[in-house]
Amino acid sequence: MPFDATKPADHSPIVAAELRNHFNALQEQITALQNQLGFFMPVLQANNATMSLDWIYTGKDPEEFRIFAHQPNQPPGVFEVETGVAGNVRTWATDFDDPADAANHKYYIVAVDPNDVPLAPPSNIVGW
Repeated sequence: MPFDATKPADHSPIVAAELRNHFNALQEQITALQNQLGFFMPVLQANNATMSLDWIYTGKDPEEFRIFAHQPNQPPGVFEVETGVAGNVRTWATDFDDPADAANHKYYIVAVDPNDVPLAPPSNIVGW
């Protein structure tokens, strides 16, 4: 049963099975949209000395992941290639002498094939 935002109708009796079916249908739609758009799910974490970028990637097998970084001293919107990691890797980390050094860094990831052609849209930007 597809999700129907008009149900339950105003002032109608609540039927548990109908609501359950609607919630399940809505979850299926959300999952389908995530599968269409969610090639990347990056997470940026920092502790006292290390910042790590971990991700889930569901697209075609890449040759490499390119990690682009925006440093705090750069103009807004400027990103440069920070590094590349092998296509079978799903994490990258860097060390900071001071945790405050991680502030205002932003990153995004691009999966590329052997010819440097992107295989999917870039990840969303993560940072703090």
